[in-house]
This record gives sequence, structure tokens and C-alpha cells, in this order.
Amino acid sequence: MIDSYIAKLNRLLTETLSYFSYTLVLCGTATVNYNDRVSHLAQNDILIITPGMMIRTLEVSDDFDALCLMGDESTTFDIPYAHNVINASYFPAKNKSDNVLSLNDDEAKLLERRMRDVFEYAGSAHIYKKECLFLLFSIFILDLLNVEKRLKSNFELSRHAVDLFFRFMKLVTENFIHKHEISFYSDSLAVSSIYLSRIVKQISGQTVKNHIDRLLIMEASFLLRDTDEPIANIAAKLKFADSASFCKFFIQKKSMTPSEYRTSCLNTE
Repeated sequence: MIDSYIAKLNRLLTETLSYFSYTLVLCGTATVNYNDRVSHLAQNDILIITPGMMIRTLEVSDDFDALCLMGDESTTFDIPYAHNVINASYFPAKNKSDNVLSLNDDEAKLLERRMRDVFEYAGSAHIYKKECLFLLFSIFILDLLNVEKRLKSNFELSRHAVDLFFRFMKLVTENFIHKHEISFYSDSLAVSSIYLSRIVKQISGQTVKNHIDRLLIMEASFLLRDTDEPIANIAAKLKFADSASFCKFFIQKKSMTPSEYRTSCLNTE
């Protein structure tokens, strides 16, 4: 579902997001690092973060306040106008620009109203809350896309490219546990591996393997943190050849062994 919260960034935070995240600055300033890129946020700026990005808050002013709207990755692809989410959210990557957009006062106020509408329904007992949230999120995305087109009027992703990327993202979220090879996804989508890799990289700024590995490490982390499943069983469940190859993969992504990660989670509870 679509999650939302009013963000007061007052501490160091490091996390790999599995959400589409839109943070609108209401007042104050902040400095963030995402994917090793530093950005400065001020009033009326909106920071767009896509699934898989590493985000870390470096500093915030005492008067900093913001609204943050987050859409769960798998659910987001099921909403009406999901193709527009791709256009709006991957706009910066496509144009090799900063993930921060500076809005004028009217645009900022409009998006703030849209976000608060989502928050209101998220906390309601409305019988059709899910459907209302999907529609409200879609309206927010369309308004954001309208702003982006003003900022870069010649911005456009081909419908074919967006559709292929959309189908790939749906496919990978459904099959990443069992299928780690790029060839499975390209064959399923009836395109070459080279072409699929180019489109995915062009739109998201990440490779096909990045997307598969990101979902795998998230699932592995969940199983290690929230279950007592033996590591050998987790390796088998995630379709690794053996425990050694799983451990090697985990160390590459987390800089610690699966056992060390599980112990660290227990120590922080």
C-alpha cells in the first residue's frame, strides 16, 4: 500500500529504499547523500528517490520540515496510470540531472495539497480507502509530471520503452527469487538481453542485475532478520548453488556475512 508520513529529518539515516519516495520541503534546509551524490534541499524543493537508491541524511537545519509520500514498489505498479509513475519518478535519471526539482510557490502548494489528501485518506476508515489512495496518488503523479514537463519541455520517454520497463519491473518482482539470469527476463519479454539492458539502464540508471540483486538482498535480509531459518535453507530458497555462493553474494552487498548480519539484528532489538 501507499505509506505516508511527515518527515522531520533530525538524525543520520542510511537505508536502501524499496519505495518510490517524494519528499517536499516545507521550510528549512537539508543536505542528503543518495547513491554517493550530495544534494542540498531548500523550501519548495522536492526530492525524488526510486527503489534501490541509497539515501543518507547528512545534516538538517533546526527549522527543517517536510512531507514525504512513499509508494511501495510492487503496489505502485498496480495503480492506474502506473506508466506515469515511471515517467515522473525516473525523470532525473533519464535527463542525467539532480534528483531534486525546485518548484515555484503555486506548484509546491498544489503538491502539498495532493500529499495531504493522501495522508487524510490513509488514516480514514473509508470503505474504499485503497481505491481512493490509488487515485489520489495517481493525481499527485500527474501533477508532478506536469511540473517536470515545464522544467524540461522536451522531456519524453517513448511509450515502447516505458512499457518494456514497466513489464520488466513487474516480472522481476514476481520472479527474482527463482530467476537470477538476465536471459530469463529478456526471453520472457521477447527482446534481446542487450536491448533490455539498455532500456532499463536508460530509464532507471541501474542495470538489470542491479534490480535483481537489490530484491534478492532485501529478501535475504528479511529472512535472516525475521526468521530462524538456517542459512543453508535460505540459500536454497533463494536458488543459490550452495551456501558458499550465497555468503559471497551477501558479503558483496552488505560487507558482512549472513551470520554477522543476523547477530547484528539481534543486538539492536
